[in-house]
Amino acid sequence: MRRLSPVHGYLATANMRANSRRLAAAVTPIVLAVAVVSVQLFSQSTLSAAAGRQAVDGVVADHVVTGSDGGVGAAVTDELRDELGDDATVTPVVHSQVVVRYNELGDPAQAAFAAQGLDPAGLDRTLDLEVREGDLGDLRDGTVALSRSASATFGASVGETVEIVLGDGTTIEPTVVAVYGRGLGFGDVTLPHDQLAEHTTTGLDSWVLVGGGDAETVAQVTAEHPGLVAGTGSDLSAAGSAERAAETSSSLVAILALLAYLAVSVVNTLVMATAERTREFALLRLAGAARRHVLAMMRVEAAVIVAVSVVVGLLVALPPLVGLSFGLTESPVPSISPAGFAGIVLATALIGFLAIGIPARAALRLRPVDAIGLRE
Repeated sequence: MRRLSPVHGYLATANMRANSRRLAAAVTPIVLAVAVVSVQLFSQSTLSAAAGRQAVDGVVADHVVTGSDGGVGAAVTDELRDELGDDATVTPVVHSQVVVRYNELGDPAQAAFAAQGLDPAGLDRTLDLEVREGDLGDLRDGTVALSRSASATFGASVGETVEIVLGDGTTIEPTVVAVYGRGLGFGDVTLPHDQLAEHTTTGLDSWVLVGGGDAETVAQVTAEHPGLVAGTGSDLSAAGSAERAAETSSSLVAILALLAYLAVSVVNTLVMATAERTREFALLRLAGAARRHVLAMMRVEAAVIVAVSVVVGLLVALPPLVGLSFGLTESPVPSISPAGFAGIVLATALIGFLAIGIPARAALRLRPVDAIGLRE
């Protein structure tokens, strides 16, 4: 700071060195606010980014048929199979929400999870769920496959049973036949296609994956059915994305409320710390510093406080974000949203500069000879 601003930087650094406790008192609430908001924002962005990557990486099909009007009917799947023949694998995928009942720390618990239903025949040509245990080829009525996260949550591995409530309230207790890694992209629960579809409201498939086959034939069949679109795996959204978006919106409201509370604490601390320096400002002016010099010194101090608060706050948030990322994605690198990071920096700077600048200007309105006689 002294190199950048020999006069104002010198005054600011001398003040901060001499009053390190005051600096710490000003920085601490901002660090808390930055850390809390960072964990909330970047945990959501890490989850969404991982789900999107899994959805794209897991689809190995050459063609993907989706419906713009809510889904794809079973007749389209049958027609694709008839037209493409044995040279192609056609895998319809239906999505739903299920409720799983399980024990958590010895107490009964239940929660809703994104589920998909699919036919395991020829699945290696259309979908790669990254199987860790068991075999998806064993998926049939009375069985289920779980994501790695769901398997750990339910305490159910291959060969054990889980209690699942389907969309229409039907309760089943299937046996786990496989555990896979890409649960964020495709849902935590995978059931046989026909079993899940018959318990949904419409019975329509979300996607139809086609491995192999002629692209023109797929396009021709799709064109014969208004509302259908033929594309690639990159066009798909991750399973449960709508639910996660809703959760993100509700979390954002909670974050804003928490941020408002923390902002009040931060502003109070900074305003009080600045207002108490009226005699200090008067002494500087009596020693020869102009009003603009004192204001420039305070801007330098505010910049230091904001910079230190952002850096330390992000460092405090890093361990929980790394742990969360590793637990969900098996990667220690969290996904930090550039927009979220920029928002945190701008909000911190706005609060810091205003909460320091306004009371400093108010304190400088007094004549130095009058202000020097005031009590601390």
